Amino acid sequence: LGINDFHGDSVLSSYFQREDVCAACGTVHARPDLLDMYFACRACHAILRPPKVLRDEYKGVPQKVPLEIIFATYGDAGDERNAVDVTAKCIQKLNESDNRDRIGFRPPMRLDEFFLGHTVPYSSKDKVEKQLRMRYR
Repeated sequence: LGINDFHGDSVLSSYFQREDVCAACGTVHARPDLLDMYFACRACHAILRPPKVLRDEYKGVPQKVPLEIIFATYGDAGDERNAVDVTAKCIQKLNESDNRDRIGFRPPMRLDEFFLGHTVPYSSKDKVEKQLRMRYR
């Protein structure tokens, strides 16, 4: 039994220095492409990618429209494995407004149909809480 240095050049340290691996518990993020929205580890809730990373990425980029959608996901509120990138669909919905300054979803609109292309049938016991998450400026 020895001490592992996770800051060195070993194979183990390079594994734990990956952004999609939780340094606290070792859980691998199932959807690294969605780290901007699901930035916490699903097992221990440690922060893998602080929201500041996305803000810093767009800090020097000038805003050209009143409302700019940077990234959007739809799916399971607590598990990134059941979420999908819906940025293009949200931009399509934004373009429906005259001034590109608002995005609206009316109560009769079925979000499963709009974002996933079909309605997901759930029984009352296995209903999954879904969320639309959006980063905008």
